[in-house]
Amino acid sequence: MLSVMDPESPNCPNCGAPLVVPMGETEVPCEYCSSLLRFVPGAEELEVVAPLRVSDLRADADGQWPSPFDFGGKPCLVIRTENGDIKAFSALCTHTDCTVKFRPDKNDIFCSCHAGIYDTNGQNVSGPPPRPLQAFKVVVRGKPGEEEITVSRG
Repeated sequence: MLSVMDPESPNCPNCGAPLVVPMGETEVPCEYCSSLLRFVPGAEELEVVAPLRVSDLRADADGQWPSPFDFGGKPCLVIRTENGDIKAFSALCTHTDCTVKFRPDKNDIFCSCHAGIYDTNGQNVSGPPPRPLQAFKVVVRGKPGEEEITVSRG
């Protein structure tokens, strides 16, 4: 996983471990949690390489979608829509911050706490959620079959 952190605060944003950053380096591995950290001035510039590839974006044998991953301390859900678009959203329901999940069989995002439903654009369509999910920018890079998914606030 690639996380972005502020060079003024050289601690891993994923596990909190102190980091030794060689002068002039922009990327350094965390020895404790194996995250790859990229130094970018300003905490608002968060970019994370998702711990899954495009080929992982499918339901498993039990119909479950891959779990959200850590995105700057909050869960991020990556989905693949019926037409093949790859999208990323905050996985926190806008009602009570419960973790949402993608239901590929129903082509929606569901919050089991109070039966809130979002469409694949993150728009709240039923139940108590008062606002859409926060959407993130997705960039796909790499060779076909091995594409890497990068999510950012950009």
